[in-house]
Amino acid sequence: MRDRALILMYHRVSPRDHGVPDYSPNGMSVTPAEFEMQMRFLRRHYEVVPLSRIVAAVRSEQAFSPNMCAVTFDDGWHDVYEYAFPILKRHSIPATIYLTTSFIDGAQWFWEERSKYLLALVHQFTRSGRCSVEVVELARAELKKFALDDLLKVRPNLLPAYLSQHGRQIKQWSVSLREELMQALEQLALRIAPDAPRPFMNWAEVQEMSRHNIDFGNHTISHPVLPDLSANEAAMELGDATTTIQNRLGRAPENFAYPYGKFNEPVRRQVQQDGFYSASTTRLGLVSRDSDPYALNRINMCSDVCGYQPLFAARILGY
Repeated sequence: MRDRALILMYHRVSPRDHGVPDYSPNGMSVTPAEFEMQMRFLRRHYEVVPLSRIVAAVRSEQAFSPNMCAVTFDDGWHDVYEYAFPILKRHSIPATIYLTTSFIDGAQWFWEERSKYLLALVHQFTRSGRCSVEVVELARAELKKFALDDLLKVRPNLLPAYLSQHGRQIKQWSVSLREELMQALEQLALRIAPDAPRPFMNWAEVQEMSRHNIDFGNHTISHPVLPDLSANEAAMELGDATTTIQNRLGRAPENFAYPYGKFNEPVRRQVQQDGFYSASTTRLGLVSRDSDPYALNRINMCSDVCGYQPLFAARILGY
């Protein structure tokens, strides 16, 4: 670790089998117990610093200190507020959360995960006896329009496999058919479970966290693949998200993370021109003075690769 530093990348911190499953892609979540173990380990063996301290070393504005580490989260999931935030406060660990602002506003989120979440919600509530026969029949009729009415017959232990299989099929549908499905599922969810948990933080929670050693970075408005956009569209994704965060928190975000880790030279230039201090990727590895501050490596954390302390200890060495 001499003259190098570690930036951890998390997405979600949520218990297994907690509430309605949302079936996020693999590689996106650790449990609260795992996160607690990891933060204790970092406190014992690393100097956990704000991300800006590591960026200053990468940019040769300050020296590297031994075993420097920063903790980051992408997107702004609500379970980070619910489960990770108390652990971070307990261990006095700073963190950076890259916000996708339309998710925080509640306007939208990843359609693929949202569709699986809503299907799981309909499955759980229609099988639980908490819905009237009329509502169950309504759900069956709506799902039948999309050849998904067999969902209501699936045993709970087989639901993940069912959603995984049908999720792959839905990805092949036309955009208009997918949008029609999503509208139908949204209406069903409102009828069946109007008080279902929020998937993302709200601005009051963001503001609370900002008062407790949590910094917030820019992760665009809608989490697009930036190289697929026109120059004007990419500039709007960055600029409008910055404006929203600045209006909500009273200061502009200094750091940026590329959605899906994808960028090209025009996108990198746009990030630099917008005055960001750094930009993070999803590429695996440590950072050093040789690193590009607008293409920082991070190390992704999920239960599959760091659920036990020996695995975590090896993982954070950059392997």
